[in-house]
Amino acid sequence: MSSKSIKPKPPFSLPERVLLVYTRPDVLLLKRAFKLKKKGSFLLTEVFQREEAVLCGPVLGAPQVAIVLEYLKACGVKEILALGWAGAFGPELPLGSLFLPERALSAEGTSAHYGFFPEPAPSLFWWLYHQLIFLGLDFEVGTIVSTDALFRETEEFRKRFFAASAVDMETSALFSVGRALGLAVASLHIISDQLWPAYVRAPSALIRKATSALFPLFRNFWQTGAFELAKEGLTG
Repeated sequence: MSSKSIKPKPPFSLPERVLLVYTRPDVLLLKRAFKLKKKGSFLLTEVFQREEAVLCGPVLGAPQVAIVLEYLKACGVKEILALGWAGAFGPELPLGSLFLPERALSAEGTSAHYGFFPEPAPSLFWWLYHQLIFLGLDFEVGTIVSTDALFRETEEFRKRFFAASAVDMETSALFSVGRALGLAVASLHIISDQLWPAYVRAPSALIRKATSALFPLFRNFWQTGAFELAKEGLTG
């Protein structure tokens, strides 16, 4: 039996930089705002493009992240900035605030197939960090845990992953698969839920406001990319 993995055939070519958006509401908002047209799809995930601006989404969970990254790699993509929603373990991360993961813990089953790697690409992470500061956007940096079980974020789960400030379903796979495929990846999250001490969900208008504030960042990402900024010494 061959030890070589199966590689997807690229259905089309793409620019080197792609914005990967996990949630459908954000996909629809960004598609309209940047006047993007549908280019194609990878299974359940659609690809939208206008010149160098490329958006891919929605994506739900670690397995779909891995599938989409494999396809993006095959299409010629080198750099992926992900935007998602995350639940906060406590009031330290207010609803609608921005969270920048510098490390991910895995409670999902996909990363192990690629070799678990818990961190984003330094070049893109620091580009994102400096962009947020430059644009005057408040954010917190910390650890996130990714899970497969959306409704099993129990007190026991919280204690087990006490080092994490937030939880989602994708980031640990994004980091691990991205590393294995040689892609530069990083993620940014909007806090959509507070899990403790009582469950509270952010209003849709608050999420839209947070996403809209990031439009200049996404435009800069498509136009310049982290690698160019890294050459200018802006990567920390």
